Amino acid sequence: MLPFKFSVTELENMITRANTDYMLGERMFSKTKLKYGVYDNLYIIEQNKEKTSIYAKLKQAGFDVRQIMYKQDESLRGVYIGVIINNDIFIYESALEHIDGIDRDILWMHLLVEKPKNVVKRIEDIEVSVLRNAENKKIAFSVYDGVKRSYMFNLDYLKTFVLKDSSTACETA
Repeated sequence: MLPFKFSVTELENMITRANTDYMLGERMFSKTKLKYGVYDNLYIIEQNKEKTSIYAKLKQAGFDVRQIMYKQDESLRGVYIGVIINNDIFIYESALEHIDGIDRDILWMHLLVEKPKNVVKRIEDIEVSVLRNAENKKIAFSVYDGVKRSYMFNLDYLKTFVLKDSSTACETA
């Protein structure tokens, strides 16, 4: 069962609407080495002529990948992607950082699950680190991209986070 108060159908409708924001991200990333493409509602990362399919990685790891949604951060610094896998909700944050003269893509996967303890998994270069607080219905996760940043999700605002600016749905812990 999904740990959220809205159904899979509602999520699929969110995905449809969120996909309309795709062109914003495409225009931004077309100026860099990192480009996003769409295939069967799943996003493929292409960088330095090497294609890496998030979908293929997760399928190979035994996950049942069902849907994916996309959100370009209004700051144009990051991309947020959500996906339903094995009836759990994932949030991807992909940040393109310019480090030592090299554009490096840092991709994080944040697993939102009904577990009151730390969940740490690794699927190739996709790393997960999540802390679930069952009492106040919030999820905390950390992102490391040179500077460790911690965020707190309020589950009631997940829908807002996916479709609107991230600042309305997550707060710095």
